[in-house]
Amino acid sequence: MSPVVRIEEEYGYRNWIWMPDMSEEEVVAWWKSLSSVGAYFYDGPKDLPGEIHQVYFERTPHDAPEEDHDPAGLRFCVVTNGEGHTLDQISEFMELPEGAWYIHMHTDNDSILIIDNDERVHHAGYVTDEEYYSDDYEPSPEAAEASGFALHKQIQKIIGK
Repeated sequence: MSPVVRIEEEYGYRNWIWMPDMSEEEVVAWWKSLSSVGAYFYDGPKDLPGEIHQVYFERTPHDAPEEDHDPAGLRFCVVTNGEGHTLDQISEFMELPEGAWYIHMHTDNDSILIIDNDERVHHAGYVTDEEYYSDDYEPSPEAAEASGFALHKQIQKIIGK
């Protein structure tokens, strides 16, 4: 069975719903083998295997009627339509399926996959905050390459190439 995964970049910068074309075991193995999340730093996880949709959550106002509050505190969701800026509302309230997984994705010291029963799974390139913020930290060659490639793609996008 394939999981449904909510991916949140850097504490709400962007949100995604990922429906991998892999079994639960394959997703965990893929994540555990990931040498760095640096490749996803600018563009987000657009290139993950399976179906991925960028979503936008609006928080439920605190003064909204009780019936307008959903358990997650998210009021409604829209999803991008293709590469343009068209937004299509897909529901008044978005409910993820029971047991949906979660990924916080940012840097190699600040990314985690959370699966059933709140089990936390680190990727292969994970480093502790202590190591990451130390004066003598050097990223692995794989992490440096992934970050360099992501930066190159971002610069090309900015200058229009």
